[in-house]
Amino acid sequence: MKKIIFGLLMAAMLSSYSFAQEQRPYAAKGVWELGGNIEFYGTRYFSGNPEYDDSSSLYFNLAPQFDYFVIDGLHIGFAPGLSINSDIDDIDDIATSVYLVPTASLGYSFRLAEKLFLDVKGSYGFGARIYDNYFEEDDLDTDLYMNFGLTIGFKVPVSNAVFNFGVRQNFQYETWNEKYYDDVYQAGLVFGVSAYL
Repeated sequence: MKKIIFGLLMAAMLSSYSFAQEQRPYAAKGVWELGGNIEFYGTRYFSGNPEYDDSSSLYFNLAPQFDYFVIDGLHIGFAPGLSINSDIDDIDDIATSVYLVPTASLGYSFRLAEKLFLDVKGSYGFGARIYDNYFEEDDLDTDLYMNFGLTIGFKVPVSNAVFNFGVRQNFQYETWNEKYYDDVYQAGLVFGVSAYL
């Protein structure tokens, strides 16, 4: 987590750096965007096993992101996707999970005004959740899943920095691999800062 926070600070420092060459406008072809988001999610677990109820939780995520504009407005991206969370489910067991979800994304930034963009981005990833402490067991378990995401938000470029806020939805499809695993729906708020070069 310290590395992620350090990366966000570096992005903020880069954003204040004055480049010698002429700066390209944000969302123009050839622009790199390096930064990250802070995400707050509400999560619903849909049990694939009729013996267990569905459950819910809240969690917090730090998500670094790298994007490149292949043409004006259109960007492709990559996010390493690491998060750690603890929750208490409906059966009162405390569980700690580590999510490893590298994702690729494709999006478009629509210019609404000189310093305001509407950004729509879809993402896909193949992830793993590593967790312990379920049912008082000490061993680790791993779930594999496919992750589909959609983010809609606003971006405000200021100098070399870009501030963004919006909403994000995820669907973690786990029952493709194990019939009785939980499929997961997530929805939440996204805030972020990045530097563009």
